[in-house]
Amino acid sequence: FGTAGLGAAALMTASGRATAGDKVRLGMIGCGGQGEYNWGQLGNLTEEAEFRVLCDVDLARTANAAQRFPSAEIVQDFRRVIERKDLDAVVIAT
Repeated sequence: FGTAGLGAAALMTASGRATAGDKVRLGMIGCGGQGEYNWGQLGNLTEEAEFRVLCDVDLARTANAAQRFPSAEIVQDFRRVIERKDLDAVVIAT
């Protein structure tokens, strides 16, 4: 999983235009193991990305991610992540 392209990702707003200050709004499904590695790498891109929602059926696995991203919503049902309209991308790490 590479993060180099994420910073250069063009976001489309409702008007169809990307703006320089836009962040990639992320959701994460699976926060333990591979998920922890992924959010650890993506979390370094605080100027380019932000986690909006973190999901794992085992809430204990979300604990570290929740500390690092305190504004992210924590959910146990992956469908709540998929259904969200405010996300640009969802990382699936299960």
